[in-house]
This record gives sequence, C-alpha cells and structure tokens, in this order.
Amino acid sequence: MISIIVPTMNRPQFVKRLLDYYAGQSFPHCIYIGDSSEDQKDREQILSAIENLKGQLKAEYVYCPNMNNYEVMQTIIADKVSTPYVSYLADDDFLVPDVIEECLSFMESHPDYFGCCGNAVLFKLNNTGSYGAFDAASFYPAYGIEENGAGERLMTHLSQYTSTFHAVCRKEMMEKALRNTSLIKKEARFGDTDWRASLFFGELLLSCSLVVQGKLKRLDSLHYIRQVHESRYLFPDWFDLISCAAWVEGIQILKKQLAQDLEAKGVPSLLAGSIVKQALWNYIARWGSSKLKQQNNKMGWRENAKKRLKHIPSLKRLWRLFRSCKEECALEAMMRPSSRFHKNFMPVHSLVSNTKEGGL
Repeated sequence: MISIIVPTMNRPQFVKRLLDYYAGQSFPHCIYIGDSSEDQKDREQILSAIENLKGQLKAEYVYCPNMNNYEVMQTIIADKVSTPYVSYLADDDFLVPDVIEECLSFMESHPDYFGCCGNAVLFKLNNTGSYGAFDAASFYPAYGIEENGAGERLMTHLSQYTSTFHAVCRKEMMEKALRNTSLIKKEARFGDTDWRASLFFGELLLSCSLVVQGKLKRLDSLHYIRQVHESRYLFPDWFDLISCAAWVEGIQILKKQLAQDLEAKGVPSLLAGSIVKQALWNYIARWGSSKLKQQNNKMGWRENAKKRLKHIPSLKRLWRLFRSCKEECALEAMMRPSSRFHKNFMPVHSLVSNTKEGGL
C-alpha cells in the first residue's frame, strides 16, 4: 500500500536507529534508504544494518550519489516504487506505523485528498547524537488544508506554512510535485548558502505543489515525531537567504510553476498569477516577522532570564510540571499513561533513550 522513502547522507547512526524502530514495530511496508553518503564506511554501515534486519523488515538500499533529498525521492519513486502511496521521512524522524494505517484507510475513501497526516511533536536530547536521555518535547505544527479551491488551499497553506510531504501521499501527486522541484538549480557547493537555499526552495515548491493538487487531512493521533539536534541540515539564516544569489531565481521559479499548477486546476491565468503573488507575500511577511521576533527575543531580557533559570534545577522542574499540565505535547505529559499520545510516543522514547543500544 505504501512506500517510505528515507533520503540520507553521512548519518548511518540515524538510519540504523530508524530501521530498528520499524523492525520493532513489525512494520509491513517497504522502506527505501536513498543514501548519498560520501564515505564508503558510512554506506557499509547502512548496508550492514539492513542485512542484520533481513526477515524482520522490508528495507532496500539505493545508492544516490550527488543527490539532494528531492532528487533521491524522484529517483526512487521512478525506479522502485510500485505502491499507490508514498511518504517522505528524514533519517532522524519517525512516522508512527499505526497512524500510517489510519491515514491509508482515510485516503482509500477520499480521492480528492492528496494526503493525510496526524499531529506532530519535536523532541530534544540532553546530549548530541542519536541516542540519549530526553531533555524536552514540544508541539510541532501540522495542519489540515481542506478548502475546495486550489487557490484557497495555497493561500491557507502559505499563511500557516509547515511541510506537507511527510503525510501519506498519493504517489502520482508526489511524482508531479517532485518534477517541479527539479527546476531548482543545485550546482552550488555542498553546505554553502546557495546549496542550502536550494533545499529551502525545493521543500517549499514540493509542499505547495501537493496542496494545489488536492486537500490534506489531519487526524487527531500522534503521527510524526521529529528530533532537534546539532547535526541537522538547516536552511540558511533568513537574512542570508534573501540576500543570496539563489533568492531571486528561486522566487521566480515558485511564481511560474505554482501559477501553472493552478491553471491546470482550472484557475484563469491572470487570477493564478495574482493568487501566487499574494500567497508568497503572505508567507514572506509572516516568515520574516517570525525570524525578526526570534532574533529580538534572543537579545532580550526575557530570553536571558530563561537561560539563567534553566540552571536552577528546582525551578526547571517546576516549569516543566506546569507545562505538562497545560501542553499535551510536553515530554512529562506524554510520559503519563493517561496521555492520548503516550502509546505512540513511548516506542520512540524507549528506543532513543536506550543508551546501551546506542553504544553510549
């Protein structure tokens, strides 16, 4: 029914952890590991992890040299995937198997939806790496987008943006959206600002292209569990992004391609261009305002006070107890058996906090 595609590069420890999670959950669907690792030792570790789980998990290794996330997705879907549904999954994140099944059931009876997802949380460890004790968890935004019109969906999406392609998505719609991302140039050197800008525009175009094609349902279950850590591949700082060479080109590609997608859904040409321009302006204004607020907070007395309070254990415990009563995605809240997210969160918590498994 579904294929999970995991692009990865130079992070075999996260891939092994992910494969162990799905083997422990008796996941019945196929997982494709699209590996762009530069070091042969990293590639060998991933191959060994897959081999060790043979008979417990349907996992296939695909070597994808010199490809970014979206090129990996496009290659694997074209060459390997035969299922009607696909999901993108970063190597350091988790999609809950039971909720994947709920999403599949929904999609089978709702052909006007491109995808279905659930609630999402972020977690952070008290050390670097893929295993260790949990430090905190918090809500990560996931939205349903259920307007009937393609233009309305795009406006809504870019007014409350979060990525959509970790949902259970229709394969043919994902393929079409991925063809759009191939327009984003990627000749920049690995890791530099233009390279990271290409990832930014690739994500934005892929996510928006899916929304234009159909609706997105959000279920009330915990579906997506993401780790925050220092080894993530991050987008450029917002000021670096808007001042880099890739900015103007990326915006022009977004405008042109999304307008064409809207026209394909029956929106008149002039109106399509106007909708895309307004939607992108809403996104840029909201995003820039958010980044500026974050920057000001980092320099303000509130943030400095928070940092100092974190070093007082008793106050830290009291603050977390307070948060756990008000926020259902707080770590302490999800650890309670009474939490509606407890059942789906705990297998991840048990695996990741198993320092013996992680070799720490």
